[in-house]
Amino acid sequence: MESVPDGYVRTDSGESNDLVNKLIDDAKTLTTVNGTKIWVDYSNAGNTRPDDLVLNLYADGAKQENITPVWEKDGNVWSYSFEKLKRYTDDGQEITYTVEEVIPEGYEQEVSQDGRIFTNTVIESDLTQITVQGTKTWLDYDGGELPESITIRLLADSEEMDQAVVDESTGWSFEFKDLPRFMENGTPIIYEVEEDSINGYESHIDGDAENGFEVVNRYTGKNPEEDPVNILVTKIWEDADNQDNIRPGSILVSLLADGKAVTEATITAENLWTYEFTELERYNTAGKEIEYSVNEADVVGYSTVIDGFTITNNHTPAAAPIPDELEKIILKGVFP
Repeated sequence: MESVPDGYVRTDSGESNDLVNKLIDDAKTLTTVNGTKIWVDYSNAGNTRPDDLVLNLYADGAKQENITPVWEKDGNVWSYSFEKLKRYTDDGQEITYTVEEVIPEGYEQEVSQDGRIFTNTVIESDLTQITVQGTKTWLDYDGGELPESITIRLLADSEEMDQAVVDESTGWSFEFKDLPRFMENGTPIIYEVEEDSINGYESHIDGDAENGFEVVNRYTGKNPEEDPVNILVTKIWEDADNQDNIRPGSILVSLLADGKAVTEATITAENLWTYEFTELERYNTAGKEIEYSVNEADVVGYSTVIDGFTITNNHTPAAAPIPDELEKIILKGVFP
């Protein structure tokens, strides 16, 4: 009788006296279909990933029912295996297996050329993106002229990411749209905003990225990094030392800021005809440096020349009187 080859068993065909040798070596009769699943979704920081995936297996184009893969899940890379699959058809033809993934909701799919690697990229949504917005509030500027614009800088984890020019046309508001909530490894990104400094204003920022920011500017007229403005006014009299005795005991000086009177002071001989305006605002409500000037009330009998903050009053006195003794000498010489 014929011996049975290794890896086979002999059976009766059941229909004749023929003996059938059946291959029983799993390594030769069975196969495994495996592949990889890659997630591109910020390491599921937005909790968008399903717990499981549906993979359909096809054998020579026919969907196989009740066959599920074995999964090994490691972070963003999952591995799958369909095990103990028939390698050959009954007539000895090797079976071609293909795998189809049911695309999870909220993801886009990319399939490798061999059809075994599936990459799912999350579709951006409110779960993965954020819009950072805010408003600008002006305080204590007394209805004056505001700066034409301001610059708001967006910081992501303390690094500048973007900037926006904010002005009246934007309603003094800003918005940075479609920003990622997370780093690729799933770490949340911390967003903050900063404002470029504005001369004459102090800045304070309230709020956060989720609820919006409010950038508040309070008008101070001062820049803490600079000294305040002090102006010394000096009065000079050109009147032959008050020969005609018409010099007033005081004068009234007005201080002008950008051409408008803001305060006044009385200058007298007691303070050596000088006066100092101190602790003045350096910037106007538009953030521009104020141009200061002075003016004085008219002084009867004098003309006025103003050079910077020096005020000169000129008066040409009448001819000086001749003393009596001198007059006698003169007359004696004329009439001996």
